[in-house]
Amino acid sequence: MAKDCESKTKRCTIMVSILTIIVLLNIAIQIIGMVGTVEIEKSHISQNTSFSLNPIPDNYYNQSNTLPEGVTVSEFLNKGKWTDKYEKGGWDCSQMSAYTEFVLENNGVHCIIVKSDKMEHAWVMVETEDGLIAYETTGRFYMYKDKMTALRHGSNDYNASFYTEGVRYESIYDVWEDNKEYRDWFISEFKWWGQNNE
Repeated sequence: MAKDCESKTKRCTIMVSILTIIVLLNIAIQIIGMVGTVEIEKSHISQNTSFSLNPIPDNYYNQSNTLPEGVTVSEFLNKGKWTDKYEKGGWDCSQMSAYTEFVLENNGVHCIIVKSDKMEHAWVMVETEDGLIAYETTGRFYMYKDKMTALRHGSNDYNASFYTEGVRYESIYDVWEDNKEYRDWFISEFKWWGQNNE
């Protein structure tokens, strides 16, 4: 009987020791995994923030031009020289919006870039005689705030809610300031210059 108890005690001690080793190994694995995660996150952050020079060209806005005499903003936009070949992740809504804002501002027309993370979309607001109107750069049309305004301009395009979302930026510099810690993302999303889209 004493040998039986002694044998059970040894087995219990061995089992407790094994369980302790397993628990310690699991803790060690979790700590190593967390350290690896922290190192990965740190390297990701340093890649995004270590080179945060502004990628926007000097004299981006020269505003030395005006629209040609007798040409409306709509006519000017419809006759734009940029290509309409939409390419997700490339020449898409954000680059088209940045380019449209650049062209209009440099021709004396006030324009705002709008970016909505919720809708994963960008467009511009163009100053018109009716105030700021949403302009869908991927399809080259105004999106009026209500049906009456749309009909007055000979359009059926209106949506009171979709184009009210998002963050409004007065200039490309404001987009940069709000997103400069994500330099690579900013370049991939908004850098149209240096490409053959003009």
